[in-house]
Amino acid sequence: MHKGGIVLNLTIRDVAKAANVSPSTVSRVLNNSSRISDRTKKRVLKVIEELNYHPNNLARNFANQNSKMIGLIEDLNEVEAFNNIYFYKVIFGLEKTIYECGYNLMFINYNNLENKDIIRKLIMEKRVDGIIFPSFLFNKNILSFFRKKNFPFVLLGEPFEGINKVNWVDVDNKLAGELVTQHLIDKGYRKIAFIGPSFKVSFTYKRYLGYKETLEKNNFEINSKYVLTDINTENLAYITMNNLLDKHHEIDAVICVNNLIAYNALKVIKKKGLDIPKNFGIVTFDKYPLANYLEPKLTTIDLDLIALGVEAGKILVQSMENNIAKKQHAFISPFLAEEESTLRKG
Repeated sequence: MHKGGIVLNLTIRDVAKAANVSPSTVSRVLNNSSRISDRTKKRVLKVIEELNYHPNNLARNFANQNSKMIGLIEDLNEVEAFNNIYFYKVIFGLEKTIYECGYNLMFINYNNLENKDIIRKLIMEKRVDGIIFPSFLFNKNILSFFRKKNFPFVLLGEPFEGINKVNWVDVDNKLAGELVTQHLIDKGYRKIAFIGPSFKVSFTYKRYLGYKETLEKNNFEINSKYVLTDINTENLAYITMNNLLDKHHEIDAVICVNNLIAYNALKVIKKKGLDIPKNFGIVTFDKYPLANYLEPKLTTIDLDLIALGVEAGKILVQSMENNIAKKQHAFISPFLAEEESTLRKG
């Protein structure tokens, strides 16, 4: 052996022999144990450096019965899933947080779960120490299995009714719905429509509740004909907005639950020759990088999705390492970014 050289198949016993200590002492030094004196630590660390020794983390994790991996369940059936900027923002916050705690991230495609039962396999084989699960993909069967195995997990999104006492993080979507609706009312808009995906999607329903309750608070009529859901394609968004304005000329504003709907609604509003924001207001959620290039720029509810990922990572790591019995949840507060599409005097 020589200083700076690489010795293949070097073991913890070789380090112990060279440092004249026991293998268990070397192990404690590697784990920064307070039971080892500073003098011994320095001697062992010097030998480790001289031998260019790298511990076998896989073996250490196996011995400790953990993998240092966290699984992220995602619906990756379509290539378009990777074009979603929000997907990357959540991942950025999550990965940064767990990496600082010594964990790595593993992607798990939900579309492989039904046939191959990947979740059970990952847990039983101890390939992951915890799982992040989107709430809209979660169900009572998975919950039952996790609880039976006492396995730590966190939901991305507030769970639906019937899924109780679990860890979860979400944007405060009800507050987001309240903010955009009150903003439009304050700007003088009176006949406000709401267009979004299915109410089965939690954030759509929560944003609708914020819209509905804010209208009621301001003594505005709730017109069910102004509320259109199950909009999940560009073409359908365009057709829906076009039909809405053809049938209801009195409508002077629209809340779009996502940008796919908002961009197509904007096309229709322009085609109809309506003056934005003088005669018509439009708002959306989840500010997209290209939003600044639209004309007019759209007023949006901006969501700190990086913070969402950070909170999910924190709660999961705490659950794994501290075995906290009390379940935690966190709301990320949204904020309104006013732009040209509603910029008129109330």
